[in-house]
Amino acid sequence: MEPTGDREIRLGFIGTGEIASHHMKRLGELGGIVFAAHWDAVAGRAKDAAAEFGGEAYSDRSKLLDRDDLDAVYLCASPEDRGDIEEKIVARKLPMFVAHPVMPALEKARSVAAAAEKVRLLTCLDYPLRYTRGAWQAERVLADRGGDVGMAVAAWRGCSQEACREVDAELSRSGAAGGLAHLVDFLRGMMGDIVQVQAVYSYRFPDGVDASAPGGRCVILSFASGAVGTVTSALAPAGKAAGPIEFIFRNGSLLWEVSGCSAVPSDAMPVPEAPSDLPRNIDEAFVRALRSGDESFVSRTSYSEGVRTLEAVLAADISAAECRPVRPAWL
Repeated sequence: MEPTGDREIRLGFIGTGEIASHHMKRLGELGGIVFAAHWDAVAGRAKDAAAEFGGEAYSDRSKLLDRDDLDAVYLCASPEDRGDIEEKIVARKLPMFVAHPVMPALEKARSVAAAAEKVRLLTCLDYPLRYTRGAWQAERVLADRGGDVGMAVAAWRGCSQEACREVDAELSRSGAAGGLAHLVDFLRGMMGDIVQVQAVYSYRFPDGVDASAPGGRCVILSFASGAVGTVTSALAPAGKAAGPIEFIFRNGSLLWEVSGCSAVPSDAMPVPEAPSDLPRNIDEAFVRALRSGDESFVSRTSYSEGVRTLEAVLAADISAAECRPVRPAWL
């Protein structure tokens, strides 16, 4: 369908659990969104979504993709339930929003990214930190200051033991499953290419119970610019997911939060006001891209960009397992 103004957008959802519900509720606030089709691996869950949000429930996701009235697909199924669905979505040339986490199989992810690029398909991975007002401000400050930033410090707290174990064992053991990937992606976007990763993982949950998946991850990132970053992520019964993230300069720091950035001390650097017409969140950015045909709304988290983040995160997994620095696979 041709992009125009505020036209109606018809979406199909593959996976209709908690993550999908979160996106549907936010999308519903935008107006002009039709939830046309739903599929889920759990029996009855697609019907529940159709009853709450409207649309038709499917037991066969291939038949969902056979519809000729969809503008895009939200892929919210767990990676172990995705199979070859990404390849099928790309073959149908349907714009695709992929919920976190990304598949941990690197070669398959690269194949999907290459196929999507070949047909110039609009794609967006669910890394929402890049679509905050604070991200807009941080990008401008870092661009204005050139190579002056020397270090970034970021932490993620949250995700219960039960939530971690909702994904399959292989994925839950990888940093791709948790807050680590969100922070690595954010710092990649702010500070450029990552050239080396060194990591240590803790296999204890905060309550002291051993687990098959890491309860804590400490990662040092080296950037092509010569700057470094430290990233920690930990399972915790409660916590503030991300932030503040500190960018350290010679004469002070820039503190990022979702709502905006501030300088410490306050006169260390000018922080521009974010425009009032920015997309409120990643879902609105994706819808704007669909309606306008302008992929720049979401190009910062395209599938190909997500593969770069995945390569850095998997390098951290290897580093932690082998106790050595690792260069991301793209190098």
